[in-house]
Amino acid sequence: MKRYRFSDVPKHQKLSHFFTYYSLQTFAVIFAAVVVVYLFYLAVLAPKTDVSVIWISNTYSLEADGNVAYQFEQLNWDHNGDGKSVVMVQHAEFGESFEETDADSQIALMTILSAGDTDILLASEAALEWGITMEILGTNGDFGGRPGMPDNDIFVVNCASLPFFAGSGIDAYENMYLTITKPREEPEAQARYLRNMKHLTALLEWGN
Repeated sequence: MKRYRFSDVPKHQKLSHFFTYYSLQTFAVIFAAVVVVYLFYLAVLAPKTDVSVIWISNTYSLEADGNVAYQFEQLNWDHNGDGKSVVMVQHAEFGESFEETDADSQIALMTILSAGDTDILLASEAALEWGITMEILGTNGDFGGRPGMPDNDIFVVNCASLPFFAGSGIDAYENMYLTITKPREEPEAQARYLRNMKHLTALLEWGN
């Protein structure tokens, strides 16, 4: 098919001519522009996450997701100084045991944990036992110490015992435990860890 110069195409045929010869190029340009704008938004304009929390259990709901984020944001986790407290809640499905958890959920959980950017976990009893067995959980000593409790014991608190979560009306908190991961070696991760432990102290003292 012969391609004419756009200026030589009759007016009533310009639109069809354009879509015949230039639609692919136009789509590519628009797509590239959208990608650039989106990357710019992520890098410059989007609120940066201050703290990431992993919910590990099979008792999860959108209601719980929103409540956890809202509750944690009350502690003003503005680590990056942008004036906003942004909490990201990630969910990892966990069955009665790790072996009884489906393969996709196992991979998702290990991927989240291996990323190393999450220090705080909300775990079911089964997930907590798995974390202890895998030796991935932090101790009271890592937390900074808890009065009357051995530093070598795993840091774990029943969510139902905390005024911070009380009165939420979210059934998913039943039989869930607040715990922490082990601190990482990287200086930046250690600084983040210390900040998060300071905020967790405020969480434990909430309402007292």
